[in-house]
Amino acid sequence: MADDALDGLMAAWNRNLPKPAPSRHAPAAATTPAARGTLTSQQPPCSLAQCRLGSGRCAARCGTSAAPCGTSAAPYGTSAAIYGTSAAPCGTSAAPCGSAAAPCGSTAASWSSTAASCGSAAAPPRRATLPHERPAAAPHRKAAAAAAAAAAVPPAACPRTLSAAPAGPCVEHGFFGDQNRQYRKYMEDEHVAHTLRPSRFRVGRLFALYDGHGGRDAVDFVVTHLHQILEAKLCEIERVEVDAEVGNAFSTAFRKVDRMLAQTGCFLCGTTAVVCFVAVGAAGTPPVLHVANVGDSRALLISDGGVQRLTVDHLATDDLEALRVQREGGKIIGRRVGGTLALTRALGDHAVKGPGGGVIAEPHFATRRLSHTDRFLLLASDGVWDVVNEEDARELLLSCASEPAEAMSMRLVQLALERGTKDNVSALVVRLQV
Repeated sequence: MADDALDGLMAAWNRNLPKPAPSRHAPAAATTPAARGTLTSQQPPCSLAQCRLGSGRCAARCGTSAAPCGTSAAPYGTSAAIYGTSAAPCGTSAAPCGSAAAPCGSTAASWSSTAASCGSAAAPPRRATLPHERPAAAPHRKAAAAAAAAAAVPPAACPRTLSAAPAGPCVEHGFFGDQNRQYRKYMEDEHVAHTLRPSRFRVGRLFALYDGHGGRDAVDFVVTHLHQILEAKLCEIERVEVDAEVGNAFSTAFRKVDRMLAQTGCFLCGTTAVVCFVAVGAAGTPPVLHVANVGDSRALLISDGGVQRLTVDHLATDDLEALRVQREGGKIIGRRVGGTLALTRALGDHAVKGPGGGVIAEPHFATRRLSHTDRFLLLASDGVWDVVNEEDARELLLSCASEPAEAMSMRLVQLALERGTKDNVSALVVRLQV
């Protein structure tokens, strides 16, 4: 009874208190979440400059009540908004109009170089920003390191005008991927299709597929920067017709992007990589296919006469790879390097690299001259190869060869899902005509 009486007295006291004036750090009562950032009909709208300065009446109407401009509520671009952590992406309610030190793509924002400034409508980072797509425990790292590593990518010095370039053997390509929500909380597979011109006399197409693990931080960085680094390295080659020099360029590019991943803090996350470069030479010379890979994503060359695997699976279950890891001081525990990683080669994963680690980023490299019997180049993640053998993949693609490449990729992914794969699953099909 005493508690009830006290509650009644407190309620009466609160009713008699004067209403507080609206705070400059919160929107007015008439401002709804849908209208946040705008004024009521009785007042003129705030300009973007007024919004960022937080002056006068605009101070309470820009951004959100939890993080107005210039307060201590961690505006976007501070250590509370490191890319890949629980901080919201640029342009959302958790990224209010900040100071001039917080544009997207700067030292404090995401790795995406195409992002616009904070507060603009077209500035979301890449896909790893949705809450359900983030790893449960992302390692802390300094955002400045990510930008410094990205800034270290040299621009390609070769001509980029492709108007007079030969069409090449790559008629079309198509990609299809599936998260496989029954078993996976987020999608970590990615791909790249890009035109390269490594010299004045050659042009080519680059196709790459990446299968990330431990989160999307590593795969998002690699998908943005690896082909840029590779193109810069190929530009330095005087004779691109020499396979060994192309192989050295691939090796250098893989190892450089791996060092950059170490600077960005990718110790508990990484990615596989399979990168194919179809180089077109002068008239009368056959096109050349260069392939480099780390991890267990595969590239197959499908022809009328059969199927040829162009990559090597770098797994701890492989005797040669396990022996190499042990020679370098690493341990294979439970069919995994250090008891944690099934791969013996990857980009990222620096917790199991270096002395006593055994995991490396040195790729396997292969070269093949294409012929008129070659029909398709197929890149796929281990979500396919866990349940589909290579001959089945060849038969499937040849059986639907008249369909678009994207539809062929989708059929292969659907086959893997029907057979019960428990991983993200993706495929990239390139139609060849030599």
